[in-house]
Amino acid sequence: MKSLSSGCDCEGGPGNEKDTVLLDVNRSTGVAIITLKRGKFNQFTEEQTAKLNVVLTRCANLAEVKAVVITGAGRYYSAGADFASSVVPQMPSTMRAHITAYNESVFESYLSFPKPLIAAINGPAIGMAVTSAALTDGILASELATFHTPFAQLSLPPEGCSSVNFERLMGARGVEVMLTKGVKINAAEALAIGLAQEVLPPDQLLPRAIAKAGELARAYQNYVVQRPIIQQGLVHEYREVNRRESAALAKASLEAPFFRANMEKAKAGGNRVGEWTFWTLLMMEPLISRL
Repeated sequence: MKSLSSGCDCEGGPGNEKDTVLLDVNRSTGVAIITLKRGKFNQFTEEQTAKLNVVLTRCANLAEVKAVVITGAGRYYSAGADFASSVVPQMPSTMRAHITAYNESVFESYLSFPKPLIAAINGPAIGMAVTSAALTDGILASELATFHTPFAQLSLPPEGCSSVNFERLMGARGVEVMLTKGVKINAAEALAIGLAQEVLPPDQLLPRAIAKAGELARAYQNYVVQRPIIQQGLVHEYREVNRRESAALAKASLEAPFFRANMEKAKAGGNRVGEWTFWTLLMMEPLISRL
């Protein structure tokens, strides 16, 4: 097993404790394992997603990599986007453009990846972590996994192409559960509605994901044109959906309903700083909307 760090040139050396995206390439199987590793919750920050994009690009270009598995370190797969990491003082119009471009780039890296891509969901997956996994060639879930896309509760529109992709994957029932109601579901429920393809004991998840990725690589030797999302002609459509959703998300994230929802969430959790921050933003919203 060759261990590669996203913080290096991806040509050698084991990862260190500061790495938030780890890459291991098994030359004998041709399967690369990408591990999300940031704190307790493996949340997506702009820095981490930039590293993930670099690693995915590297895997796309490495001839020795035939397929990729993405998983999480520790108890969580990923708690989704870390909004606080994107907050910097700037004009609201600049912030909207920034959020649009960033959100769009996260999912573009999944849409444009040309090789078999499997998500091995080892624990809780929230928001962006779920919608990006749904753009892979299959979700394998640990019995400990949960899935939650609480966009409606946060007064945010769907993202990650989920406004279109979820119905295609799961039908109207899945959309109702995941998007309209934003219900947190367990692995068995994810399997039942078609979000996950297999549910496994925790110790069997990664071996099975590696085997599944290998099976896909062998089945689609000319995978650049055979990957289902490409074969079905969905990439162009999904890119447009991603662009539209990202712009809508950026707009909503600077509006009163989002500030109010987060203020109430912070209040319920006893987070006084968060409550005060979003109260302040709520009071400033009339000004923010004009800038």
